[in-house]
Amino acid sequence: MSHAYGAVFDNPDLIACCVVGDGEAETGLLAVAWHSNKFLNPKTDGAVLPILHLNGYKIASPAVQARRLPIPQSLGLRRYGFHGLSYAHIARQLPGLLGGDASGRVVVAHLGNGASLCLLENLQSVDTSMGYTPAGDIPMGTRNGDLDPDPDPDPGVMLELVKRLGDDDLADLVYHRMGLHALSDGESSDMAQLLASATPAARFAVDYFCRQVRATIGAYAAKAAGIDALVFTGGIGEHAAPIRAAICEPLAFLGFHLDHEANLRNDTKLNAQASKPVLCIPADEESMIRSLVLGSGRE
Repeated sequence: MSHAYGAVFDNPDLIACCVVGDGEAETGLLAVAWHSNKFLNPKTDGAVLPILHLNGYKIASPAVQARRLPIPQSLGLRRYGFHGLSYAHIARQLPGLLGGDASGRVVVAHLGNGASLCLLENLQSVDTSMGYTPAGDIPMGTRNGDLDPDPDPDPGVMLELVKRLGDDDLADLVYHRMGLHALSDGESSDMAQLLASATPAARFAVDYFCRQVRATIGAYAAKAAGIDALVFTGGIGEHAAPIRAAICEPLAFLGFHLDHEANLRNDTKLNAQASKPVLCIPADEESMIRSLVLGSGRE
């Protein structure tokens, strides 16, 4: 939204459409962007048209248990989830690829520099790995994933960091110096570079990432009493065959087996013949934004 307001300054004939997801609209640093209209001069500046997208793939669905945090509701905090446009795009593609099975229990792994997973049932989100902010659950390029907050008897990791660092330093650490960057001892936040590296730190970071993704998939299998299909998307999910293999091979007990040649080619259908479906679908959040702006993508 801040970019939209910046674009209309000194452009009185410009109207900037801005698609805003429910999480961004209500939480975090982006919430203050709604006040940017106070800086517009109606004579010399253009206008911003915010399109509030209450995206069901961002846990704005009826999945109340997935939205709830185990804290008093009076605090007004809840889980939102992110990558909603990506999951909405995947849900649109699934019927053409899976037919009637698209309405089953499908786990979508959006793996990139930012990463999350989503559990779909009947093509609707019922759970997502990110929570109140886009820094939760699995580790990402420079974001931490879940950290122990336990305040008793000793401070947990996050509370200890709050004690040691100021707000600005903590925010910089959480969003820019954790995740794969930290797990590789500062070698890289780029998965391609880590896969190409022979250092023990790089190997550790890759193994840690895959282990945490598998853990979330396993948790969804327990919540949904099974998984019918698995989808990879995002920069890592679409292009890193070794990561897909490292995630899928230990999931054979859930019925997932890769066709290794198809995996190396980054085919759309990655599964072996006797396996449950494993798909690779390119992320296309831009097409979802375009359809929303043009009025054809209402969920």
